[in-house]
Amino acid sequence: MNKVISAIAIGACALSAACGYTESNWHKALAANTQAAYQTFIRSYPKSEHADEARGRILALQDDQAWRAAQSANTVESFQGYLQRYGGGLHADDARFGITALESNEARQKLATMAYRVQMADSRSKSAAEHRRAELQRHFGDIVHSVVVLAASAGENKYLLASVSMSESDARTACAALEREHQHCAVVQNTAALRNTAAAVQDATAVQDTTMAGRS
Repeated sequence: MNKVISAIAIGACALSAACGYTESNWHKALAANTQAAYQTFIRSYPKSEHADEARGRILALQDDQAWRAAQSANTVESFQGYLQRYGGGLHADDARFGITALESNEARQKLATMAYRVQMADSRSKSAAEHRRAELQRHFGDIVHSVVVLAASAGENKYLLASVSMSESDARTACAALEREHQHCAVVQNTAALRNTAAAVQDATAVQDTTMAGRS
């Protein structure tokens, strides 16, 4: 009987010591909080009650690492890459927000460059302007794409016939092509449009920087 009791006591002691070592090493892994530390713990104690938590912490660290890389690049492609790997990750909503903010900013920046037109003629009446627009569209639509009728500035009783908005380089290229066809033209700037879109770009950039910093 004494031998049995001794064996049980020895086993309990060994088990207690093993549990003590497991807990001690688990706390060491927590303190290190690295993928390597958690992987070492899992290899040493695969059946520990902490093994699943260690695996979860490894995934969380990998998620954070991927998110920091996406943030550092700060491009639509980097955020999309994060979502492809971690669509349900801790930072998925932040990644989607980053994509929306960047795409909106890029659209505004593009719009800001589309602040020029090719002016081709003017008319004193709207009906005459519409008739002239149809003629210009028929003859030069392949150069300027679309001809539109614009109301002149306040106080001027006339209508302008011009291209749709485009970049300055495209407007100058189109005007040069029109002149080769003996069509009078002038490259004009949409001053109000340029001012408004430039302000919108600055506002969008400020909002994106502030919000992303707050979510980091």
